Amino acid sequence: AGHRRHPCLYPSNRMWRLLALRLQGSGLSEGQWVTLGAEEQEDVAVAVAHLRGTGTISTLGLWGRSMGAVTALLYSARDPSIAGMVLD
Repeated sequence: AGHRRHPCLYPSNRMWRLLALRLQGSGLSEGQWVTLGAEEQEDVAVAVAHLRGTGTISTLGLWGRSMGAVTALLYSARDPSIAGMVLD
């Protein structure tokens, strides 16, 4: 098993924050299987809950590439508060 690295919150300016996370089963993250977004959307759910729990985030958008794009699409279907997405 790999080592799960913690998501990183990159402060940029007062208007934008970027949270980069490594989905389960990818790279050095724990998880034996890649499920092409089906289970990985739970990683997004945890990250979104964390951000909302800080009380400093008012609007959330998602960016994803490849499997990250599929994961963002799947997650956004269950969370209509996602304001926008950039998918590649």
